[in-house]
Amino acid sequence: NLNLNLNLNLNLNLNLNLNLNLNLDLDLAAVELAAAARRVLRRAGGLMERHDADIDEAAAAAAESGAAAAISSVCGYENEDDHVPRKRPRLLDLVSSDEDELAA
Repeated sequence: NLNLNLNLNLNLNLNLNLNLNLNLDLDLAAVELAAAARRVLRRAGGLMERHDADIDEAAAAAAESGAAAAISSVCGYENEDDHVPRKRPRLLDLVSSDEDELAA
């Protein structure tokens, strides 16, 4: 009986040590992963700060392009360079014809 009890205690101790070591390794891996994530986020933040001006410029260019397209659409041209009239009626013509009909 004494030998059996000693063996059981020894096995329990080995299992506890193994679990503690495994948990410690997992905790260290989690810490390393969190540190790596922080480094990536800091780098991404730095890149965003450096490119904020570029992003603002691109947004302004897109807004200008959208405004040019809207103006072109209202004026009835395919684009502002060639000034080829569209096949469909112009928006301004549609609005003015509605006003003319209402006045009549």
